[in-house]
Amino acid sequence: MYETYRPLPEINAYGLGLVNAHPTLATRQQVGTSLEGRPIWALRLSSPDLPGNPRSTRPQLVFNACQHAREWVTPPTALYLAERLLADHAT
Repeated sequence: MYETYRPLPEINAYGLGLVNAHPTLATRQQVGTSLEGRPIWALRLSSPDLPGNPRSTRPQLVFNACQHAREWVTPPTALYLAERLLADHAT
């Protein structure tokens, strides 16, 4: 996944796979629509709300990728970051 350019359907499928593998930590939400009418997706990574530790009070980070068509390295970088955060959540 991380060595070469991937078409958008593969990138979207991989992100959805992360959500399906970690349903308590990851969600996918549409954050807009491109000029060509395609959905713009975001992955939200967060632990569940807990008493005394609600999501709304936690620090947040936005990592942007895949905004230019021939910027091949940003989508796998963002997906790698998401994968590592999810896989290493318990540690």
